[in-house]
Amino acid sequence: MTQFIPTPFIKTHTLRWPITDDKGEIIKQVTMRTLTLAQLREFRKQFGLDDTQANQEQVDAFAGAGICAASGLTDAERGRLATPDYTSLAQISKELAMTPAADFKPPAAEAGRIPLLVPVDDIEHGNVDSYRLQPPTVKATEIVNAAHSGFDRETHIAAICSGLDVSTILKLHMPDWVQLQSEVVNFLEEPAGFYPSTTSNV
Repeated sequence: MTQFIPTPFIKTHTLRWPITDDKGEIIKQVTMRTLTLAQLREFRKQFGLDDTQANQEQVDAFAGAGICAASGLTDAERGRLATPDYTSLAQISKELAMTPAADFKPPAAEAGRIPLLVPVDDIEHGNVDSYRLQPPTVKATEIVNAAHSGFDRETHIAAICSGLDVSTILKLHMPDWVQLQSEVVNFLEEPAGFYPSTTSNV
């Protein structure tokens, strides 16, 4: 069986000041790719960003690691970048990590389903390019709240709302996670009147 390898969403930046890579070749353009939720969480853990005492040095190290992972640059190559080019890559990195998938105009899906910007492999459903969004029941929310907290609570509620496995939620590329997370927050905080009657029963 051929392993499914998702294709990240990409944005490119032409370097205003090209650099030489570790092999002595010139880099004129950098391609930035979306990262998965699991990758970002690992970086947060690695650099202690979940610690309330995290300092600017940790934040900068986290950002640098994310840029290297998204661009394929080594840390040495990152260090050779002119600061304005690095600032541009940092802006793209932030955009790819915090912008909901809908803002990148993913392909249309069937009515009542949310398309994924980057398809993923689900343990039950196989290759998934969209999901059906459903609000959690009061009982399901209470069960998750009793068993989980913090980030684990977020992923388990997201799994209930999307029908995807929790392991699949961690595979979501960041724009798709931001999109799903925003929908889940609405389900948990907004009253029924927030939703148009034509879609409330989808």
